Amino acid sequence: MFIQIQPESSIPIYKQIMDHIEHAIASNRLKENEKLPSVRELAKQLIVNPNTVAKAYRELERNNVVRSHKGKGVFVMVTQNIFTEEEKKRLVGEKMSPAIVEGLNLGLTFDEIRNVLDEKITAFKNIEEKDI
Repeated sequence: MFIQIQPESSIPIYKQIMDHIEHAIASNRLKENEKLPSVRELAKQLIVNPNTVAKAYRELERNNVVRSHKGKGVFVMVTQNIFTEEEKKRLVGEKMSPAIVEGLNLGLTFDEIRNVLDEKITAFKNIEEKDI
């Protein structure tokens, strides 16, 4: 599972973890009954405090996105898509807006910003292909 945390963000790290997991479920990268990494494993991978990951998992469980089985782990429990197509596009747009503003503030043109986005998409596709 690929999660990228932005420590400098105003969004708490546990919420960023939650968002990534919810988006992975919405995009079918995580499927029903799939086991999530252990708290320690994910904390080590993200270089964050295990309590932060535990809080994210607790909140996801409270929101009925995952379920915890003592001694076995945390599993995806969503049986339906939690986001409509419009919600998915809205959420992605919300994440992209600050990057576009940042690019414009740095003097980039819209075409240059689009090129940066295209490069990032290509890089992510390459990562995804390696995971297969």
